[in-house]
Amino acid sequence: MFEISRRNAPVWPAVFIALAGLAFSLTNALGKADALCVTSGCDLFNEAMTYKGYSLWWAGVAFFSIVLLPCLLGRRSIALAIAGFGLLADTLLLLFMAFTVPCLPCLGVAVFMALLFTVLHRAQYSRNRTMSILMLAWLIALCPNLFATTSELMGTWKIHGPERADIRVFFSPSCPVCVMAVEALAKDPAAAIAFYPVAEKESDRASLAAMEESLAKGTSFLVAFRRGTRDPDALTSPAGWPDLFMRWKIFRNKAHLHAMGVDTIPAILTNGVSGNLLNALTAPSPVPAAIPKPAERPATDAPGAEQLLPGLDAFSGCGQSAPEPCDEPEARP
Repeated sequence: MFEISRRNAPVWPAVFIALAGLAFSLTNALGKADALCVTSGCDLFNEAMTYKGYSLWWAGVAFFSIVLLPCLLGRRSIALAIAGFGLLADTLLLLFMAFTVPCLPCLGVAVFMALLFTVLHRAQYSRNRTMSILMLAWLIALCPNLFATTSELMGTWKIHGPERADIRVFFSPSCPVCVMAVEALAKDPAAAIAFYPVAEKESDRASLAAMEESLAKGTSFLVAFRRGTRDPDALTSPAGWPDLFMRWKIFRNKAHLHAMGVDTIPAILTNGVSGNLLNALTAPSPVPAAIPKPAERPATDAPGAEQLLPGLDAFSGCGQSAPEPCDEPEARP
């Protein structure tokens, strides 16, 4: 009799975990947990997995509500079956996220499901190998999501600019095209432009260290940039931990560019279309008086050098795909 009553007793650890998962899912479903949405997958999954105005979080609310009842009634086998089904569905979702983008709140609810399953499995003393394989599959699906989330949370190194910039510029101090682009864009201190350094040469770290030092003293970014690129050979490269830390920050920026498939700098990323470019795109093309003969065509009209956008010149940059090496920056007055 005592054994029967013990088997039908509520599984209180599972009850508390289910209540915590229910509260977490409900908070996200009501849009009250936006502070946790710090990865790119949050908005994507909220938009892509919404059906008739109901997000996937309501499925989490339903799951934890359903599994809560057998946990309270001591129906361990039923609760374990429901938890196993939920963990299987969550494993499939984790696999989907592993091949797309990570979602930090989704990982949070995944942990609640795994804890719930583990507690119920131990309470039931089940030795079903299918359950063990399921937990192993969940762990395998979780690992790449943890790595992707950690990588995204580390982000990139911004040497100057607002948090939400309209333009993001990736540059190297030893790239002459980068120097011209940065100086042109940095002339307006009120512009929402962020600058992200990468290093093409060993001397670039000395230039970047000089820029950081000038910025720490309150110097404007344009002045700090010119000081760091005027005579890089006269600057001292950082040593010890500062050098390792700078190498790590530069590596993060380079990894971000490679992840986007960019191998030429400066890389200028924009949110939207600038007014000048929009005017260039919408401006009517001038009608030539006469079609020139092939011998009279300018060199820029040669095959492979067509102007794809009206009003824009050919792109230049430094990197592996650049037509000419960018070894020495041009002298500036």
